[in-house]
Amino acid sequence: MRGSFVILFVFLYVICVAAVGDDRLQSDLCLDPVATCDSTIDYFETKIIPEFLQEITLQYSNTYVSISIPSVSYNAVVVRCGCDPPSDLQQGTHVIYTPAKPVYMYETPTIAFAAVSLDLVEKIAAIQTVKIVSSQAVRDAVDAGLVLESDPTYELFNGNGHGGLIDPEIIPVLPSMAFIGVFGSGAQGAAPAFESQTESKIEYMPVAEPFESTPLGRAEWVKVVGLVLGVTEQANTVFSGIRSRYESTKQLVSGSTLRPSVATNGLFGSSWFFSGTNTYIGEYISDAGAVQNVDSDTNNPLTASEALERYSSARYWINYPSLSTDSVDDVLNEDPSDPKTYENMESAMCSRVSTNTRRLNPSGTGSDFFESGIASPDVVLLDLVTVLHPEVPTSHSLVYYKELEPSLSLVCPNHLKDLSQEIPNGMNRADLPFSVVGIDRFVIESRALQILESVSNEFDDSVSLSVMNLLFRETVDDNAKITVRIQTSTDVIKEVSRAVESIRSAIESSLKTVSSNVTVNLDGSIEFTPDIESSSGLSGGAIAGIVIGSVIAVILIGVAVFLIIRNKTNSKIEKVDPANVPTEEGAEVL
Repeated sequence: MRGSFVILFVFLYVICVAAVGDDRLQSDLCLDPVATCDSTIDYFETKIIPEFLQEITLQYSNTYVSISIPSVSYNAVVVRCGCDPPSDLQQGTHVIYTPAKPVYMYETPTIAFAAVSLDLVEKIAAIQTVKIVSSQAVRDAVDAGLVLESDPTYELFNGNGHGGLIDPEIIPVLPSMAFIGVFGSGAQGAAPAFESQTESKIEYMPVAEPFESTPLGRAEWVKVVGLVLGVTEQANTVFSGIRSRYESTKQLVSGSTLRPSVATNGLFGSSWFFSGTNTYIGEYISDAGAVQNVDSDTNNPLTASEALERYSSARYWINYPSLSTDSVDDVLNEDPSDPKTYENMESAMCSRVSTNTRRLNPSGTGSDFFESGIASPDVVLLDLVTVLHPEVPTSHSLVYYKELEPSLSLVCPNHLKDLSQEIPNGMNRADLPFSVVGIDRFVIESRALQILESVSNEFDDSVSLSVMNLLFRETVDDNAKITVRIQTSTDVIKEVSRAVESIRSAIESSLKTVSSNVTVNLDGSIEFTPDIESSSGLSGGAIAGIVIGSVIAVILIGVAVFLIIRNKTNSKIEKVDPANVPTEEGAEVL
């Protein structure tokens, strides 16, 4: 009886361990098998060293790699082709062989890892549908019959996107394994649905990239794909380049002291969800040198009125969720709220609205931002820096982001208009830095008009709102750092330099109407561009002309003096009588 129980246990154990695709031969699944597997040899000399990955753990042995993805309760071993999986696998452990023969890829970021990052389109046997794919290389491969579609008649959310994989008339040869998604729950979860639709004939691995909270964490999944495809060294090199370029862009933006505020997304019906600070987009915003006015809990959406109260004064509005908008007026026309919300956003008034839909797939059903953009966070970050920091010099042309055309009906208030980056001839710029204690930075931003009006009042009519900006620097220890920028004639700038205390007092008085505890202090030296001590108020060309003219005048005067002296000397010589000229003894007089 005991022996029968043991046999039954072993039988059930084997079914549980290798129930998915267990009847397939290794020769159908992987390439380049080792002739004789030796467990004392390390077949994974090049390893994945996780740097930003949080959703997967890897443990290396000589002949296999143990993988765990806790968020979806997934465990697997990736076994070197030609070797056997370990004999002591735990129940439910999946077995995948590397280097894998061509695979099935479900999510578009996974497709991008293979086709764009690793340039291995030939490693893709099948995808669900080409209708949602942006990669031209993959689309061309589909047209050529080199990459097949498991769902040729694809309809969004049709519920059976994987079934064609086991239909010989659709996919003649089963892919070696499948990279699947992670969304859904219960019987409708990604893994149960895949097993059901493919009758457990194909081994799989969920790609938990969407659960990573950082751009580099999501991009680093290229290493996991590389491990299965047998190109770990190449994947490591690709990611190293991405990380290096990403960090270089962070360093570039750190050279700017400005930290603009940002609103994200838009209304879905009556609700507005914003990207939190500890999210994928939130990380991008922080790394791009910008800030959000968000609570730690962003799972609860805001109503239209709550969103307007919080974000009406945000300097930029990014990731507006639409595939068809080209202008701010298009955004206004899509406003579902009553009364209207979007037209009261200062970012909309001043044409600082952008989407991440510059590159749509040919079907118009999705943005490449969610495909190759996931695999290229270095490019996305440079896009954002270009949008959010016009003062940072780059030669970058936007790839994923699109700045919307200005509205024909909205007007940007004078105090919100950007002063030109290039200072016109005969003008100077003064940046007056202040530190504000006792009031939130975003409250200060909402009162920008009142603050600048109080500054303007200190100068009668010589300093108007049209020559001022209120800019924000990084908040330190709850001290809001602001800069009053004034750009006008040199004479007025000199007057400004003598009125710093009155400007400080005016700002403090304006903010005390909100909170009596506010204190405003000068926070460093005033920066003048160009320096007013050396500025004459003249253009560079005028100064050059004066210098050249002065040099010529000096030369002419010198020539004139020389001629006058020479003429006088000649005149004196002509009046002397040679007979009366004294000579030395013995000298002959000519």
